Amino acid sequence: MPLTAVPLKSARAALVEQAESLHMYGSMSDSDGHFIFKDVAPGRYEFFAFHTGFVTQHYQSDGADGGALLALKAGQKIADVLFRLTLAAVVTGRVNDQQGEPMIGVRVTALDWPSDEEMEDRGPYGTHEREFGCGFVGPD
Repeated sequence: MPLTAVPLKSARAALVEQAESLHMYGSMSDSDGHFIFKDVAPGRYEFFAFHTGFVTQHYQSDGADGGALLALKAGQKIADVLFRLTLAAVVTGRVNDQQGEPMIGVRVTALDWPSDEEMEDRGPYGTHEREFGCGFVGPD
């Protein structure tokens, strides 16, 4: 089932200054997913959005880094910043050996098995082999 982008109400956005004064500003999104910061002092800021159940998204991040710093000048206005928050997931449980004893330091991998519908969406020229996709790898 493909995911669709919908506005996220009550997400939080934050600006954290990267200077000695350490100004911090916060805003919460409205029902349309919009947020506004007012009276922000000029400076360089870490800028990110977060919501319970979602992965924190940093400004201009491709997901592999902490994102870019946002440099704000006096009187500057910035619009059309879009954060795409990804649903988070948690795997909990215990791994036991054949005798029922807990195992320590094992690698755990959650695999995604495509549904029949997803297989059909690949079309006649796509591969029809089922492939596993790794979603989580535990400690070594």
